Amino acid sequence: MSAVNAAKLTAILKKHQSAPMPEPPRTEGRDPLAVLVHAFLLWENLPTPSLDVYQKLVSATVDLNDLRISLPQELVSFMGVRFPRAAERAQRLRATLNDIYRREHAVSLAGLSASAKRDARSYIESLEGIVPFVASRTLLLCYSVHGVPVDDLLRDRLAEAGVCEPGMDANELSNVLSRQIKAEHAESAHAALLAFVEGSGGGKSSSRGGRSAAKSEAKAEKGTSRRGKSSRSTSRS
Repeated sequence: MSAVNAAKLTAILKKHQSAPMPEPPRTEGRDPLAVLVHAFLLWENLPTPSLDVYQKLVSATVDLNDLRISLPQELVSFMGVRFPRAAERAQRLRATLNDIYRREHAVSLAGLSASAKRDARSYIESLEGIVPFVASRTLLLCYSVHGVPVDDLLRDRLAEAGVCEPGMDANELSNVLSRQIKAEHAESAHAALLAFVEGSGGGKSSSRGGRSAAKSEAKAEKGTSRRGKSSRSTSRS
């Protein structure tokens, strides 16, 4: 089978073509920081519980800066210990927000709004703690940077549907889909693929609370612990 079975992919996109984009509530426009925070909760997770937890986080804090100054274990308690990869998400989210604060002297991406697409991509993808799915979704929804966000959960569901090979690298699959799906259709395709994952129930990948999740969380903690001391000293700035 080729890298992607185009016919089966097209059938999935057509079936879910009217699916709404799961995202934080917005008034005048999308807030890039809110999109980024929600994307962290959506990564390797189903849309409905990710949005539920996002709304829980927002209602429990004054603003998104509170997430930056919260300890990882506090973020885990907000998410719930049964939330997939809760510890890893907390470590990565806090690292990313602190990196934004160090660069902007505020927890805000407002200064990036007028940037060129290349500058936006370079900025978002270089944030500490970021993962490709979160970066790709934020760039697509807020800066019109073409891409189709893919995580292991989506890759596994597409493999089960015969769209791609099992075990295909998620970043490689994202690149392949980005070449096959036109830029003007990328956002609707992303929403359709999320609806497809939601409809499939997530299966095995959404319940990786065992050894693989533990390994990922341990790796994330190790990777972000190097800056732990400096982060604690500036976290309440």
